[in-house]
Amino acid sequence: MFRLNAFVRVASIAVLAFAPHTVLAGTDFGDDGQLQKVVVELTNFVKEKGPAAAVDALKNKSSSLNSTPMGVVLYIDSKIAAHNKYPELSGMELKQLQDLRGRFMEKEFTEAADKGGAYTQNFWPHYTKETEYEYSCFSKWIEKPKTMLTVCR
Repeated sequence: MFRLNAFVRVASIAVLAFAPHTVLAGTDFGDDGQLQKVVVELTNFVKEKGPAAAVDALKNKSSSLNSTPMGVVLYIDSKIAAHNKYPELSGMELKQLQDLRGRFMEKEFTEAADKGGAYTQNFWPHYTKETEYEYSCFSKWIEKPKTMLTVCR
């Protein structure tokens, strides 16, 4: 699909050219209650079975962590260990991650996680339409500073 680094700079211009209006975060990918269930499920999964098993679950199409309509990202040692919607992002360093507006996400996500878990508003391609979409993303440390999750709806 795409890489959220240098490509985003070019892709965001192309996306914005064809999408006159950003679609605002809504319930396309679930509501806050559903998001919080995914957060609890992934947190418990990592604590009970370990990060490697969670990475496998996020990659497994029959897993509830993979099949959720939300974007679920697990970071280990400041790298994307798994992304249920864009598996090709595995291995990318968090410090390289930019949204479609060119904002680097490392500071926003880690500050949200440092608060015990909090939301940020981020602009990513809509998972099915590939147009700009404003996501409400929740980041939380599972094991600071080693393991963090971000779930976007």
